[in-house]
Amino acid sequence: MGKWLTKLNELDGYVNADQDIFASDNVVAMPSPSLGYVFGKGNGLPRGLIVTLFGPPGGGKSVTVNHIIGQLHHDDPEAIVVKFNTELREAAQLPATDYPLFGIDKDRYVAYNTNAPELIFDRIETEIAAMCEAGAPIKLIVVDSLNNIQGRRSQNATTILTQQIGDEAATLKDGFKRIQSVLRKYGIAMICTNQIRAELDAVEQMRGNKIKMASAFSTQHYIEYFLYVEKNRTKDAKADLLGQELVDSSKVDMAGKEEKTGFKVRFQMKKSTVGIDGRSGEFTWDFKKGIINTHEEIFELGTGLGVITKPNNVMYEFGGNQWRGKEAMITAIRDNTELYNNIWEAIKKLDK
Repeated sequence: MGKWLTKLNELDGYVNADQDIFASDNVVAMPSPSLGYVFGKGNGLPRGLIVTLFGPPGGGKSVTVNHIIGQLHHDDPEAIVVKFNTELREAAQLPATDYPLFGIDKDRYVAYNTNAPELIFDRIETEIAAMCEAGAPIKLIVVDSLNNIQGRRSQNATTILTQQIGDEAATLKDGFKRIQSVLRKYGIAMICTNQIRAELDAVEQMRGNKIKMASAFSTQHYIEYFLYVEKNRTKDAKADLLGQELVDSSKVDMAGKEEKTGFKVRFQMKKSTVGIDGRSGEFTWDFKKGIINTHEEIFELGTGLGVITKPNNVMYEFGGNQWRGKEAMITAIRDNTELYNNIWEAIKKLDK
């Protein structure tokens, strides 16, 4: 029997049951603890799989993607990232002067302004696949956004008056079908962004779903994670957990308003075929410093998940040590890297 199993194992497409795609070496880590938490097992995006970020314009999708690229460059000194900007405004959305803000390595980041499907899907299937076969460490591909990719028929039409019903959906479906094996074979993670549209189904509206991702169902079959991203515009989002507002009081406009220094981005895993639906998180983004206050995420996750316990209404406890009051606990996590890491590791173990 052994020789037959050996032969079967040598055939193309063989799945090694011992491979753990959720192991840290096989996952694109997230720059924010709560962002990692919403992915569930692995606490990040397994290489070879796809996540789409959808939400309102200016909601933080690009900020999130850019920080993921920077985190990958930090974690993997050889990783190359390829981006297709279908909105044709790469230089405006991410100028090279902003690379340090996100931690992006200029020498390992390549972007293309194109919305032609053949310059995206064909390029991944042929040229990028060939480079990976030759040893190129391309670990992440970004498409920003799916909605701006032209349909094949409309691309070849001679007038805007020609209606092409279902053209974009069919183009994306065939495109994903062609590149799926490339992503799997070479362990390339993919991040896509998506616009939203109004939910017209009365039943879904009654369930509280007022918007939905603006992509056809056929496209969604090829994506493993669906992450909704938006700015947190509530009153609580104007300040950190210790009450420090996200403004620069030394700068006031003509209306007497203090200049904002950042905002909070919240997200929810709306659907996942390999993870856990419904998990939510939030990070704070500073215009000049990038993601900040991750110690607050650790505190809120730790207390919410029971990793940090409360023996009474005043005390907080972890690892046999106690802190009196929320401010003392938050400050300790901020100032003590070992404590921060220990709580984070305890949180991650919950998904193992």
